[in-house]
Amino acid sequence: MGSPDAEVGHDVYLNGSTDSTNPNSEKQRQVTLSKDFYIGIFELTVQQARAIWPDYYGYTSRQAASYLRRALFEIRPCHIRGATNDTPSSVAWASTANVDPTSLIGAFRASIPDAAQVPGYVFDIPTEAQWEYACRAGTTNVWNNDGSWSPADSYGRNNYVDMDVKTGENADNVLRFLGKYRYDYDAETGHFKWDQSQSTNVGRYQPNAWGLYDMHGNVAELCLDGWVNPANYDGSAMIDPLHGTGSVQYIVARGGSWQSNARECRAAARSWTGANTASMAYGVRLALVPECPAAP
Repeated sequence: MGSPDAEVGHDVYLNGSTDSTNPNSEKQRQVTLSKDFYIGIFELTVQQARAIWPDYYGYTSRQAASYLRRALFEIRPCHIRGATNDTPSSVAWASTANVDPTSLIGAFRASIPDAAQVPGYVFDIPTEAQWEYACRAGTTNVWNNDGSWSPADSYGRNNYVDMDVKTGENADNVLRFLGKYRYDYDAETGHFKWDQSQSTNVGRYQPNAWGLYDMHGNVAELCLDGWVNPANYDGSAMIDPLHGTGSVQYIVARGGSWQSNARECRAAARSWTGANTASMAYGVRLALVPECPAAP
């Protein structure tokens, strides 16, 4: 997991800032996943969420046909596994034993027939380590097609006015084929322009080698881990890591979103969001995971 110190965007978080006091957010380390897991080809869509969870995701403005295949958004992270009649500032997060039946995962688990249950496994969202393993699909480079940085000119939102950005960190010629992010390629000019059209239908971009779509961009995908001090990443090897067990205020999100710059969509890029924060930029990808992930 992680990225080399010299990688463009190394230790730059989703909000575009760096944390000089905790520079090890992406420190490379050897991680072992001791058990198989399975993960969704696509991000969970609005249509799927409405079918699983109609009492929660029934916003009239999101019922138009144009929204149904979009990745799920505007979900409070605390309601993925916690009671939907509550809006806590922190949640008892990374424990498969604490899944409320009214939550997204609780409703989804209840919908699985007994005959389809897999002994020793439960439906959930992936841990951060599982997510990065799935995103990379055996690759070790910046992008999950094993592509490196391909710097591109990026422009502002007003008539292509130059924003004086760092070329190659904001717009990238490889990423444009892999996912929806802040910049959109303009074939007429050969430049990238600011794109504020938000998330898009899942599966429109190239998948990785394992057939998984939108691991870069579209919506940032929430993981089972709580956000912890990055200084804990000292390069030590880990087995089945799961961080931030117990009550946490911030949830890890990976992959970047439609409002992210290229550097924030890298395979190694890490970010977080508040447990009670609903946002157009965050969604989930369902997974079938070992029932009791080991603590670090």
